[in-house]
Amino acid sequence: MRIKVKLDKLALFTSHRSEVLYPYQDVPNFKFRGYFNPAKNKEDDPTLTKYEKVVMFENMRNGNSLLICNQRKRKCHNASPLYLIFYTSYFHTISYQDVQIVEKFFEQYCSARLRLSQIHIALDIISATEIDLYAKVIRAIKPGKKHKTGSEKEYKTSLYFGSSKSSNYLHVYDKIQQMWNVYGLRDEGDVVRVELRLRIPQLNNFIQYTEDLAVCDWSFVYPKYYSFHQPTNTLKRRLRSIGLDWSRPIWELRDIMEEEFDVWPSNFYRDYLMDHPLFSDPVRTALSDYRWCRNYKQYQS
Repeated sequence: MRIKVKLDKLALFTSHRSEVLYPYQDVPNFKFRGYFNPAKNKEDDPTLTKYEKVVMFENMRNGNSLLICNQRKRKCHNASPLYLIFYTSYFHTISYQDVQIVEKFFEQYCSARLRLSQIHIALDIISATEIDLYAKVIRAIKPGKKHKTGSEKEYKTSLYFGSSKSSNYLHVYDKIQQMWNVYGLRDEGDVVRVELRLRIPQLNNFIQYTEDLAVCDWSFVYPKYYSFHQPTNTLKRRLRSIGLDWSRPIWELRDIMEEEFDVWPSNFYRDYLMDHPLFSDPVRTALSDYRWCRNYKQYQS
């Protein structure tokens, strides 16, 4: 079992109010691939629908995608005149250097610094063999107190905690199954992705620029937004006493204890759960150790 943390999506905007025009062929390290139509693509970012032009670029080194949005629709005059989305893939990361050089390129056309809009921090739990990892993760994960469980999309291995319109929400899914469904790729073993999606302006701009993001310590994510637990022996006994199976997701056990035993959720989390031996410490360590750009200083000349 190993844990990998990565930056999966990064969106930037400018507070400059005038429309931004730029030469498509000159975007550094990226090549023009065509126009992107959000209405005809399954896209998780509704911001794209506010623009007349959404252009797709491809990283010339690793094939990662970049979407550049400009020329706002008339009814969307409050949108940023420039919106950039950097995507990664399962096999490649988003380079700080690539993002920085694109930022510098656009600053000459919009006369303002680009700021952070959205960040997706992906945590992959990886097993080299098939061990029904998805079921184990779903049973063990406890979403942060701000989240409510509920599926927003019809995809059997996706669980969403919270609303996509909120400042933060969690997406948990079987990454192996998703790669097969979307790309036709099949890999060995099990991979479950826990993806925290953050809207930075709605989170009081706790970070604002890519320089802040480059060295951000993500240890605060656990347990603020999610954590991993298993039932205590006391909880197992109480559930067995009413003929119920304890091997259910944490949020279901919480509801059962509230309905059957009048145990408040705060007391349930405090008294009836303990750290999961397979996930808790490794996930904490991986989040604490992760930095987007460990060589940050060499790019600051």
